Amino acid sequence: MQGLGKLVGLIIGLVFGVIWIHDSFADAVLVGIVGLIGTYVGAIVSGEVNIVEVLARRGR
Repeated sequence: MQGLGKLVGLIIGLVFGVIWIHDSFADAVLVGIVGLIGTYVGAIVSGEVNIVEVLARRGR
């Protein structure tokens, strides 16, 4: 079930990206970026990634 959160986040990000924009290569790149963001949001929501630890490492 660990990968399920990332997969769901990716699907949600891609669906919203497709709804948000339409046609052209630049828009397709933006959909990919939105999909990656959705993947990380899904991982955070499902508990696979601890955002506090990530932020603590970046602050060092």
